[in-house]
Amino acid sequence: QTPGSVGWVPLRNGKVAASGAPGDSIVKQWLREGATCVVSLLREDEPMFAPARTACVQAGLRWEHCPLSGKNGVTAPSTKEDLGSIGKLLWFLPELLDAGEHVVVHCAAGMHRTGAAVFCAIRQVGFTAEEALDALEQARPVTHKALLEKEKRHGGRPLWEVVQAAILSAL
Repeated sequence: QTPGSVGWVPLRNGKVAASGAPGDSIVKQWLREGATCVVSLLREDEPMFAPARTACVQAGLRWEHCPLSGKNGVTAPSTKEDLGSIGKLLWFLPELLDAGEHVVVHCAAGMHRTGAAVFCAIRQVGFTAEEALDALEQARPVTHKALLEKEKRHGGRPLWEVVQAAILSAL
C-alpha cells in the first residue's frame, strides 16, 4: 500500500478496502481513488459515527450501516444487532462487489471489526484463509496485524481463526 492511498483488494467485479473512521480529507481521498460505497461498522452512539456519515453522504458516497459492538461483535456475536449486522455483511458485501462497487469498510480504528468484516468478505468470494490474510496484508498492514493478534479469551488463537469459527462456520 502506498502511503496516503486506499489499499484496494479486487474482488469479483468490485474492490474492497479497510479503514478507520474518516474525516473530510479521508473521504475526499477515497473519492479520488474510486470509492463508491462506505460500509460503517460503528454504532450510532460512537463519537465518530455522525461526522463520518455526514462527510460520506455529503460527498455523494453510498452509505450503508452494519453496526457491530466492538471486537466481541465479531468474535462472539450475541446481541440481536451484532447477529443482524453479521448476517447482512455476509450476503451484502459480496452483492456490492458483484455490482462493481468500490467499498470502503470502516470502524473506529479500522482494525478488529473492519478486519473481521473484510476477511469474511474475501473468504465469501472464494479465497482461502491464507489468501485472504495475504490480501489484507498488502492492502492494510495494521488491519492484517490485528487479525494475527492472539485472543486470550479464545485459547490463544489468532483473531482471524476466532472470527472464522464464529462467523463463517455458521453458514
